[in-house]
Amino acid sequence: SSGINAEYGGAGDNRESLTKELLRVAEVLGKYVTENLKGLLNRLQGGIQAPSLVLSMFYTPSSHELNLLRVLKTIVSLTPVQPPSTSDTGSIVRSLSINSVPLNALSAGSSPSITSPMSSSTPNSTLPSTPSQYNLAFLGSNLSLDELWDTIGLCMGVLNANSKRGEELKKAKTKGGPGAPSTPALALLLPVIEAFFLVNAPSASSLMKEQQLQLQQQQQQQQQNALSSSLTLPSSPSLSSSLSLMSNPNTSRFLSFVELHRNLLNELIRQNHTLLSPRTGSFAILLRIPKLLDFDNKRSFFRSQIQQERDRERYHGVRIRVRRSHIFEDSYNQLRKRSAEELRGRLTVQFSGEEGIDAGGLLREWYQVLAREMFNPNYALFKPSGEGLVTYQPNANSWINPDHLDYFRFVGRVIGKALNDGQMLDAFFTRSFYKHILGVPVQYTDIEAIDPQYYKNLVWLLENDVTPMEMNFTAEADVFGRPEVVELKPGGTNLLVTNENKWEYVQLIAEMKMTSSIKGQIDAFLKGFNELIPKTLISIFNELELELLISGLPDIDVDDLRGNTEYSGYTVDSPQIQWFWQAVNSFTQEERALLLQFVTGTSKVPLEGFKALQGMSGLQKFQIHRVRGYTDRLPSAHTCFNQIDLPEYETQEQLEKALRTAITEGAEGFGFG
Repeated sequence: SSGINAEYGGAGDNRESLTKELLRVAEVLGKYVTENLKGLLNRLQGGIQAPSLVLSMFYTPSSHELNLLRVLKTIVSLTPVQPPSTSDTGSIVRSLSINSVPLNALSAGSSPSITSPMSSSTPNSTLPSTPSQYNLAFLGSNLSLDELWDTIGLCMGVLNANSKRGEELKKAKTKGGPGAPSTPALALLLPVIEAFFLVNAPSASSLMKEQQLQLQQQQQQQQQNALSSSLTLPSSPSLSSSLSLMSNPNTSRFLSFVELHRNLLNELIRQNHTLLSPRTGSFAILLRIPKLLDFDNKRSFFRSQIQQERDRERYHGVRIRVRRSHIFEDSYNQLRKRSAEELRGRLTVQFSGEEGIDAGGLLREWYQVLAREMFNPNYALFKPSGEGLVTYQPNANSWINPDHLDYFRFVGRVIGKALNDGQMLDAFFTRSFYKHILGVPVQYTDIEAIDPQYYKNLVWLLENDVTPMEMNFTAEADVFGRPEVVELKPGGTNLLVTNENKWEYVQLIAEMKMTSSIKGQIDAFLKGFNELIPKTLISIFNELELELLISGLPDIDVDDLRGNTEYSGYTVDSPQIQWFWQAVNSFTQEERALLLQFVTGTSKVPLEGFKALQGMSGLQKFQIHRVRGYTDRLPSAHTCFNQIDLPEYETQEQLEKALRTAITEGAEGFGFG
């Protein structure tokens, strides 16, 4: 309380008095909640998931758990960063009403009834979405709820063990599903978990400082490994391994808790995405620790933020007409002068000389064909990361094309637009380029994906004595077959590589190959990309997740496709349907991709699997429609509806031959209607 007086200069007597009383209420409520949790824990340890008697303790809106959360939120609202004016105090006091229950009666076992405009399910816009360091420090230093936090941790641990959540969630995510269903007890523990976050979560600024310190220590450790010739490849340490760095015990407790119970926390987020809302979500701090969030939760958050922006601004659309044979140039010329605001609206595409109204299918095909043209060697924009590999990185020699930087900005815009539209692209980049998009520093280990032999050479340098080699801080660059020597740092020609500075040499040469040699191209790409996708929003993903976000799941699961197919005129037992799936099962992966492109306009699978396939009106399953007669015709497609019209072929051989001909000769183009 003396801290409050000092903070507000004596102007907040009513605020101080109310805050002191609320702290007392919070501690008493904490004892009640702890006893409830202990009862739940005993039953859970006995193998009972959620008996009705225990559930009733958590269900009523006036329960101790919800009241505790309301009280804690109100205490936060009473401790703002800036001192309030005297006139504000009365309104703050009126924001909470303790319904005629004397505080001294609480200790006698009565149940306090507290009403407030704030609740865990309906966040109040007046509450700070990210409490200040002062708020958090005040709560942590003035409340003694350690037993409560220990008990909630034990309950979650038993829930996790009993239901084997970790393995179930992993399997569900592999299949593209939303995860295993949550237990009733887990959902009803949410108010207590939210209370834990409110009291123990670090502020964004303090967490950033700790993360920077961890990064510095990791870099120092890597250098020591190199100097000692005992190389340890970079890895991602657990949060708990860094707890010794934390000066705040609440922060240490918080990081241990979220790492240990990440599966259950992700399940709660999966059931209620508003928990991650940047302004009001109780779990919003996890966006600052994205490694703890599952990919599907990040993707859902990403899409919700994009949609909110669209709903708020209601952008106008853009129409373009392009020639298929000049799709890159036509698209570039028509979109280059469009503003970012215009590109956030709906894009309607028409292919010159082709029938078809764009209800979604033409746009998808435009993305598919344009993505391939990005890597056309005639533009010299990208080059394969290695012989026979399908990942690409910017071409350091793209300057041969006088418009190359404008083209890179255009490519960045196209990929950003695709993410805005939720469209998959047949575009795969090197890990280092994904890192550039995310603003993550590249590591020398990333060279392995570009030049495996060169990577082995760098590892050898770090593990062995380099003194006899007499190298200097220069490197040889290849410019269209003509070798050129460049300095890795000023004066590098006269600076020898030694065992003491070889780590710096490896870092600099890695930076040259993956960053500085293509810096202009990277900057131009990012200029276009970030016009449509904010840096802060895309940064929640790692480089592997970014590839999934852009390109979708690479493998086509025939069983998944078959399980999410609807029939018109046929049934699952029709001979033609049986023959169709037998043919698809006999296809190569390339043929299956061609089939998917023929029917849906893209060869990529939605991230959630075929149950999330999109059509003109939203979710639209794969469709097979019966065409009576005309058995001498090829199958046709309506990509806007994910529909294939399949004639009533008389034999399996006839169907398979016609299907193969259709997907190989008619995969592109809208002559089918």
